[in-house]
Amino acid sequence: MEKGIYKLKKNSVTLILCIMLLTISGCKTESEIVLYSEETESLVMSESQIQTEAMTVEETIVVYVSGAVIKAGIVELKSGARVYEAIEASGGLTAEADEQWLNQAARLEDGMQLRVLTKEEAETADENNTNSTNNTNGANEVEQKEAGKVNLNQATAEELKTLPGIGDSKAEDIIRYREEHGGFQAIEEIMNISGIKTAVFEKIKDKISV
Repeated sequence: MEKGIYKLKKNSVTLILCIMLLTISGCKTESEIVLYSEETESLVMSESQIQTEAMTVEETIVVYVSGAVIKAGIVELKSGARVYEAIEASGGLTAEADEQWLNQAARLEDGMQLRVLTKEEAETADENNTNSTNNTNGANEVEQKEAGKVNLNQATAEELKTLPGIGDSKAEDIIRYREEHGGFQAIEEIMNISGIKTAVFEKIKDKISV
């Protein structure tokens, strides 16, 4: 009887100890979970704060302004700034500046140079553009006139034979001549070819080029 009671007490003590160990173990685990949760929340808040601060930092561009402005030099502007803002940051235009020459509403890019011309410089620039256009038109007219003609320096034997009075032999002589003399300098030079004289030249002069 006493042994049974002793055994029961022993088992009870063992059970209580187990419960206490489990409780302590459970509390420790829960504490660790809470601590981990707080650290994670802190990290998330820190990252969010960094992103927010980064978004509040406005991107900028650097532009070099020169020419007819009050204070030429490097200016720092917000990204997407316009030409007129760079001019304002440089103190504005001088009295000699041609404000109509620039598109002041154009967007600027980082690292670019903005030069403001004077009225005299703008006038010269306009004249150069006009001359350039005229030269281009003139070149186009020459090309159109030369189009359709047989180029003595580039034509094949078959193309040369399309000319009046030019057969196989004369076509070969023309090719040999341009190879030996570095090409024809003028269409009249074709009369140096044996068998091609004034009569033949008169027939083909409007059909050939160099």
